[in-house]
Amino acid sequence: MHQEPNQTPAPTDTTHLNLAAVVAALPDAIDQAMRNTLPGMYTPQLAADLAAAMTAELRNPQPADCPVFPGLCTETMPDHHDHSNHEHTVTNKQGEHLLDVGFVQLSDGGPAIVYIGGMSHEDYLPEEVRPATAKLRQLLDEADAIADRLLADRTEARRG
Repeated sequence: MHQEPNQTPAPTDTTHLNLAAVVAALPDAIDQAMRNTLPGMYTPQLAADLAAAMTAELRNPQPADCPVFPGLCTETMPDHHDHSNHEHTVTNKQGEHLLDVGFVQLSDGGPAIVYIGGMSHEDYLPEEVRPATAKLRQLLDEADAIADRLLADRTEARRG
């Protein structure tokens, strides 16, 4: 098989790419590609910046949104079957859990549920009450928003 100089043969097994080798080759590949395809825009710094951004993305990929509840489900494992969001919470002055809202939809086929829970006791001075209740109102508004989203998704699924 004839091979041009500086060309790497195509891998025979593309399911096991060597990330370190790809990252190592990326700066030169981007530099050459930009020189060839964007000669009017090419600068060594622009090529280096693009290579650095692509390298960072390869080394630290961002989890994809859940396809079932995008923007709501915070599960990050690909192809997960249980859906949830436990990120809305209020803590007391000591940082302890006071109240939380969220949602769960399990793979058993049951309905998505919104939960409100975790009450604990805390004493507030009169001047501390309004900031504390404002946080609680905001949290309860989040519970309403989650419920609205789930109801809209359910309505849309019945139409579709």
